[in-house]
Amino acid sequence: ENALALLRNGSVLCVMRVEGQSGHHSPYHSAVSDDRGLSWHSLRPLPAGVGAVRPRLLRLGSALVLSGGRPGPECRDSLLWLNAAGDGVAWRGHSLSYWHNRGLEGAPWRFEAEAINASRALPRFSTSYTSLVRTGPASGFVVYGGGPRAFAMRFALVDSHQ
Repeated sequence: ENALALLRNGSVLCVMRVEGQSGHHSPYHSAVSDDRGLSWHSLRPLPAGVGAVRPRLLRLGSALVLSGGRPGPECRDSLLWLNAAGDGVAWRGHSLSYWHNRGLEGAPWRFEAEAINASRALPRFSTSYTSLVRTGPASGFVVYGGGPRAFAMRFALVDSHQ
């Protein structure tokens, strides 16, 4: 499972899953190609907690947005990570279940607190399979699941360094 995005300098960034089955939750790894995929360099793990399952990448302005989930055995949440520099190195995480619940006070399709974030409770929040779609120069939406339901959440970057 992998995802590709063009960096500002024209290089290609590949983010890939290395494991995620049977309780293994290694972070995504990345590699860079400067020659349109003929060769790759800078293979490295992303920081601890940055993904484990089915990455999706989206470039917005000069920033990169990455989605996926299962960053650890106690956190099965789907997440968005923002790489504001657009270089694929430093990532800041944002919990989809947190923003989902925050926007749905009192709604019957809110996720139960014990089934999200750092919980071993079953059923867990999500399959962690997501999709990203660009809707503007600094905006998009992410599709994510919660049990038998699927949701789409809009987002916008406050400072996209366009």
